[in-house]
Amino acid sequence: MKKIMTVLLALVMVFGISATAFAADAGKEADALHELGLFKGYGDVNGSPVYGLEDEMNRAQGIILLVRMLGKESEALAGSWTHPFADTEAYYDKYVGYAYANKLTNGISGTEFGGNLRTTNKMFATFCLRALGYRDSGNNPEFTWDTAMEKAKSVGLDTGTTETVCKRSSAVDLFWTALNTKINGSGKTMGEKLISDGVFTAESFSSAKKLAEDATTGENDLPDDELTNGDGEGSQTGGNPTTPKDENELPDDDLN
Repeated sequence: MKKIMTVLLALVMVFGISATAFAADAGKEADALHELGLFKGYGDVNGSPVYGLEDEMNRAQGIILLVRMLGKESEALAGSWTHPFADTEAYYDKYVGYAYANKLTNGISGTEFGGNLRTTNKMFATFCLRALGYRDSGNNPEFTWDTAMEKAKSVGLDTGTTETVCKRSSAVDLFWTALNTKINGSGKTMGEKLISDGVFTAESFSSAKKLAEDATTGENDLPDDELTNGDGEGSQTGGNPTTPKDENELPDDDLN
């Protein structure tokens, strides 16, 4: 019995340390993305950004975050987009339109985006793989919904979390890794492409990398009523994500 308790205690300590280290890494990466203008968080409190890294995201929040992280928010909001989804709401409709036009999302069916459903790590990894130029449809797809996590790990997109639901910390970690990952069929990383697109400069990217490596997270646990919703990713609509009783009730290949 003593041996069993010792093993269990050791496992708890290992996973506890891993979770703490992951949270610290995500805080540093959030700082770096914030400096690049790709991650706004919920606004500032006492001069410090509040990221809400432990918050879960619904699909509407996830797609807003993805488009913003790609440096395409202004283009998305300025554009006139069409998509087949009848269930989108005004505050995220253009983000979905941009993502659909650029083959970043397919919705959960031919007519539904499913904005209030929870974003899973598998979904956000799929978004990132598509942003890196990997195809999961058409002739000779490079991955499928069923192999998305394996493909993500094979190209280096692995948060190390075993959680199903995607928290903002996981999204930050996945995208920061994607910035430093080569685009499929290209010698450039996504970060280098965004530099060439004029989203940020090489100097600011170098500074952000140093921040991700060296900075310490200054995030505080704050009461919900102190968290402002400055960037549209918060809870003014769909802030309490809902999920079907069984996500597999939705077609697997459409959960993206």
